[in-house]
Amino acid sequence: MAPDLARSTAFGHLLDSGEYSDLKFVCQGQEFKVHKVVVCTQSPVLAAATRGPFQEATTGVIDIEGFAAEVVRSMVEYLYTGDYDPNPRMNPDSRDGMGHISNPVQPLANEGVRHHVRVSVVADYYNIPGLAQLANAKIQSAPAGEWDAQALLDATKESLNIANDQALRETMAILAAQNLKKLLDTDQLGDLIGDFGVAVLKKYTQEVEQLRRDLNEKSDLLAQSVGREMLATENADRNAARAARVQENMSRCLETLREKDCCRNSKCRAEFKCYIETRGQQPVYTLRCAKCGCRH
Repeated sequence: MAPDLARSTAFGHLLDSGEYSDLKFVCQGQEFKVHKVVVCTQSPVLAAATRGPFQEATTGVIDIEGFAAEVVRSMVEYLYTGDYDPNPRMNPDSRDGMGHISNPVQPLANEGVRHHVRVSVVADYYNIPGLAQLANAKIQSAPAGEWDAQALLDATKESLNIANDQALRETMAILAAQNLKKLLDTDQLGDLIGDFGVAVLKKYTQEVEQLRRDLNEKSDLLAQSVGREMLATENADRNAARAARVQENMSRCLETLREKDCCRNSKCRAEFKCYIETRGQQPVYTLRCAKCGCRH
């Protein structure tokens, strides 16, 4: 999903500077200065927290628990730009007096696509549909190298344990189906679907593999049969062409024989008698004088 360019250009500098902020997110000791007009208009959950008799409405601070700081950072970045980057972008409250980022929010090491899973979860929690769709799209388009069996298992377990997001579960189900053989080679798939489920899937994949082998074998036999028929057709065509050439050659010889009553060699005085010379594999027939051998 492409970022919202209007948000990216109009609000991006506010995210970078934190100027005129009227709300603050606090998560794991990290602070994010935000603007109600940006975040509350996209999340009814955040909007509700800043209204009415809630502490957040009085203090202007929302304590976010249950999510890692790098996940909140991605949520904030999306709200301002329409997109997010799993790599650290910035934390508005971690700049020193010179404007340098002194304590950037860092994603967990070696998390890969699990970060997108967590972003999808936080999007569902705060009811930000666009962010959920974006995170799910990033999960599905993650490079193949990021989807080893362990990474897929870990991400799926996490999505099932902490998410009630049907779209995310469908996304993980699609990925699991696409990588089923990898998952079956592990001893942890039973933790997700139970031992009986693993046994059923193993049996199913065995039958699919057998069907694939049978199909390949039949395809090979069909290809061989078609190849033989094509070869026979080609041979028949060549033989027919050869017969036509022979017939045409013989016809020319007979026509010449009917038209001639003497050898065209003026020095040959013998009674015109001839023979047909045969050459080559085609073959080629040549009418010659029986006395001098002159070609006619």
